[in-house]
Amino acid sequence: MSHSTTTATSSTGSAKIHLAQAENVHVQSVVQTETQSKVSLENAKKINDLMARLGKMIFLSKRKQK
Repeated sequence: MSHSTTTATSSTGSAKIHLAQAENVHVQSVVQTETQSKVSLENAKKINDLMARLGKMIFLSKRKQK
């Protein structure tokens, strides 16, 4: 019986592929996990908040120019 494992990783998750073969039977399983960093969620909220504040500042600055 032969067996091999391949691992792939990325910034958002990982996967493992297991291959096994015995006589004429070939089995393959794939296990995947996906993660999302809490930091990236917090950064997205900060960016959205900053963009909203920037939009208000641009609007107020244009009103003052008129």
